[in-house]
Amino acid sequence: MVEAGVPRMSLIVASNDSSPAECVSAFRKRKIKAAIGQCETYLAGGKGTARDRATAMFILGRAQIHSVGGGESKALELWRGAAEFDPSYIEPHILIGNLFGDSGKVAQAQAAYDRAAEINAKDWRIYAGRARIYIKPRTAATDADALRAAEQAVALKPDAAYARMVYGRILQMAGKYEESARQFEAAIGGDDPSGDASFVLIGEPHPLEALAYVYNQMGKPAVAAETLGKYMDTIPVAERYYADYQQRAEYYELAGMYAMAAADFGEAASRAPAEYAEELLAKDGRNAGDELRSVLARGSLKPTLKVQVFLRNQGYDEVTINGRYDDATKRALDACLLDKACAPGIGQAI
Repeated sequence: MVEAGVPRMSLIVASNDSSPAECVSAFRKRKIKAAIGQCETYLAGGKGTARDRATAMFILGRAQIHSVGGGESKALELWRGAAEFDPSYIEPHILIGNLFGDSGKVAQAQAAYDRAAEINAKDWRIYAGRARIYIKPRTAATDADALRAAEQAVALKPDAAYARMVYGRILQMAGKYEESARQFEAAIGGDDPSGDASFVLIGEPHPLEALAYVYNQMGKPAVAAETLGKYMDTIPVAERYYADYQQRAEYYELAGMYAMAAADFGEAASRAPAEYAEELLAKDGRNAGDELRSVLARGSLKPTLKVQVFLRNQGYDEVTINGRYDDATKRALDACLLDKACAPGIGQAI
């Protein structure tokens, strides 16, 4: 029987002159409210093939996941309805498995993947999904099962970025950072923002984000910062999230690139909600420059001269190039660290 709340629809289709193309298109463009409206309108029309109507129910369920309040339960209800409406349709079984797997309900997830395998045992997504749920208990046996399943997913679909991402995360959890990085590198370019499998829509980070994180685990925070910057460059400046600036600042800080860390902490503070901004401001140029000040205070001639030359080139004419960390140099450095145009270059000066 179709689950309660799912529209009952006759399997005798009145017409084939209708399709769910508009609701699918709206979802792929991440226009979630529009997708919900389009899918509901299409289903209310009572036309289309069994597969088309099951597709509309499936997409409506995916859109509900991204809406507010009870999205997962609504999605599960719709996906079960779509699976009953068209028993040969594999999509709902895979996402039911994913949904249960993400909730830690391993048995229910396995049952959904088993049903998907009955439809097409060579669908790589089944094994990517199994790989994710095998790691929930985190035992030696399940880790081995997770690796095998992920390897099978990649073997079946080597160009599937999602399969590479899952495999990479499992390798990362196993401490195999270099192998993990290779998988994330292979996934780069597979995130199609307009596609049904974009990382945003399937809940995975962008490969460059994941790669930056693993580079940092490998002890390469400067490379991690550069890699995260490449990800940020794919996003229009006005739409960038404050947490990305905060994360990059932390990588810069670990790499000893304190001025660049200061600039990013300041940018994060300007974009963050009020409850986070004060904490981030405490890490901007006024404090993130402490390490740089410490270097100069040790009396090292070469870095002091380099900083003084840089400050003079930035218009701080009161600075004398004398190799001493004097009051004029201190005041100019403090001002530079609070200037978004000056701060990113000060760390590079030494």
